[in-house]
Amino acid sequence: MFPARLWLVLLAVGCGRIGFEPVAESSLIESPRSVSASGAVSCAVLADGALLCWGDAVHGSLAPTIGDRYMFPTQIGGDLDWAEVSTGAQHTCARKVDGSLWCWGTNTDGQLGDGTTTTRTVPVQVGVATDWTAIFAARRTTCGLRGEGVLWCWGAGGAVGDGTLMPRFEPVPIAAGQTFRTISGRDDHACALDSNDRLWCWGDNGNGEVGDGTLVPARAPLLIGVATWRVVSAGFQRTCGVTAAGALSCWGNGFSPAPQDVAAGVAWTGVSTGGGAICATRDTALWCWGENDYGQLGTGDNFRVATPTEIEPTARFGLVASSQQHTCAVRDRVLVCTGLGARGQLGDGLERWTLSPRTAIPGAWSGLAVSDGAACATATDQTLWCWGANAFGQLGHGITTPEPAPVRVGGVGAWAHVSVKSSGTLGIRTDGTLWQWGAHIGVSSTTPVQLGTETTWSRTDGGSDHACGVQLDRSAWCWGGNISGQLGDGSTVASTTPRRIGTATYDAIAAGYRGTCAIRTDGTLWCWGENSTGQVGDGTTTLRTAPVLVSGSGTWAHVSVGSFHTCGRRTDGSLWCWGANELNQLGDGTFVPRLTPRQIGTDTDWDTVMAAGEHSCATKIDGTLWCWGLNNDGKLGDGTRTSRALPGQLGAGMSWEQVEADSETTCARATAGPIYCFGSNAYGLSGDGSAWSTRFQPVVR
Repeated sequence: MFPARLWLVLLAVGCGRIGFEPVAESSLIESPRSVSASGAVSCAVLADGALLCWGDAVHGSLAPTIGDRYMFPTQIGGDLDWAEVSTGAQHTCARKVDGSLWCWGTNTDGQLGDGTTTTRTVPVQVGVATDWTAIFAARRTTCGLRGEGVLWCWGAGGAVGDGTLMPRFEPVPIAAGQTFRTISGRDDHACALDSNDRLWCWGDNGNGEVGDGTLVPARAPLLIGVATWRVVSAGFQRTCGVTAAGALSCWGNGFSPAPQDVAAGVAWTGVSTGGGAICATRDTALWCWGENDYGQLGTGDNFRVATPTEIEPTARFGLVASSQQHTCAVRDRVLVCTGLGARGQLGDGLERWTLSPRTAIPGAWSGLAVSDGAACATATDQTLWCWGANAFGQLGHGITTPEPAPVRVGGVGAWAHVSVKSSGTLGIRTDGTLWQWGAHIGVSSTTPVQLGTETTWSRTDGGSDHACGVQLDRSAWCWGGNISGQLGDGSTVASTTPRRIGTATYDAIAAGYRGTCAIRTDGTLWCWGENSTGQVGDGTTTLRTAPVLVSGSGTWAHVSVGSFHTCGRRTDGSLWCWGANELNQLGDGTFVPRLTPRQIGTDTDWDTVMAAGEHSCATKIDGTLWCWGLNNDGKLGDGTRTSRALPGQLGAGMSWEQVEADSETTCARATAGPIYCFGSNAYGLSGDGSAWSTRFQPVVR
């Protein structure tokens, strides 16, 4: 809930827009020296030299680490002599006024520059030099300028810029003989302006982000054209810059592989390139355009903007830092942020995630499905509604904008069943026809498209890149990706149309990450596909391209396939799980993986079960709901982020009918009708519109 120190009142929630009363001036951050945003992390150096960061702490990019996120800016140490900060999402580096350089966070590629690959949760000094003048932290690399502009870089091989593919665990000089005045990097490419204002770029170039007119990676800095430049900003798969003449140019993803004018003839002064969002300044005016799924442009909505559009024309903007899904800026001397805030990256103090079932998605719901940030539900009036992530059109209402509350799926007809896969959705209408939308192998649509002409479908289930279903004659069918044999036809060849799984008859089928399980009409359980952690349950880790009988006796009534583990209920009401268990997702009190089904406890009153990514949930016949496994996002719903090795009850006092989950969020349907979602809320699955803000809001201490 809202801490007492925050004088902040939530006025309205709806359509992804959140309004607030003014924040006490003592809580505001005014005139920061430096601002940086990347991934789900934001950082700033204050006017007094304090260094603050907020947002995602999973990778140690915030130090010290407490929990997995900060919704308030948190001071890094007690020093007041910081000058500049740059965050690469998984690691962060900052420069002090004495010229020393310090880094912390993930270090798998040596990006911290301390000569090791050891992750650091507190700042460590990079070498002993005290003449650093500029820095940037990219995804897996870091670069800085020393002395009179000598460029040094370190980190992942191929992106460092030293002409090799070797990783560098300590700074190495780049572009000998050249001196530079400014540098910028994001993802695995970087750019710099030399002392003569010429542009140099290097690194990955699959989208033309280097700007040399090709798609060939540049392992050392390349001189780009003959123009001179004021500023350059490297973003995700694209780069933008302002020429000495004041023209704004971009290249890479969405543009040509060489600089092209976006808005010539206008006196631009600065630019910040994030993911699909770009913001630029004309003196103190801010103009933004591009992707806006989570309100990261600050326009007051979450619709894509095709051309530069002025943001809050009466405001005066200064520093701007654009990330993939949020933007921070200094507005009228005050630090503000807008966009996705589910991991605390907006720094506005709002708890945008939910640790327990507390906010109902009202309605009379009869069915529920969840996968990869998207949810769909059938209502008792046979209408179909979806919400959450929508990059592939999986919500089915004709656009690709994410929705923070349920929207009705387009098209006519009554719906009987729905399932959601990683990037698409499948639905069965009451006439038995099968429909799909979103991204599927062979078809991509933002509205329902019929698959085949059959009118005999009864159930479907979506996995990662494949789906399966059962028809009224109890025949089982699968289609989609098949790299691990998950279609069960004895091959690894993908199919755009359903293929029948042998001649046996089935009562139920479940699809997961490149794996499938099904219960035959005789009660036996058969699984196939990916088996690297024993999730098939046949006592081996051998990939299976055709159904194999799951080990053990007994007959089965329910099964669920997760990412790397499987759970099922037998007809005697006992609960069993098998496969990966490094995060207690099996619920047997150990971290031991199981190659065959292992009973979870001794209870025999279990009803349904859901195996997700690294956690599992189940309902009992008395309507109680239980979850276990990883709980870093609060997806176990018990009000904490403490993981559980054994099933723990949540939502006491309520009766639950169904539970569904993905790797970050759990949704459960109450017997009385409402749906409750809890966990990260990264894509708005809570249904209350709190996941993001579409207007700049003050960052508060």
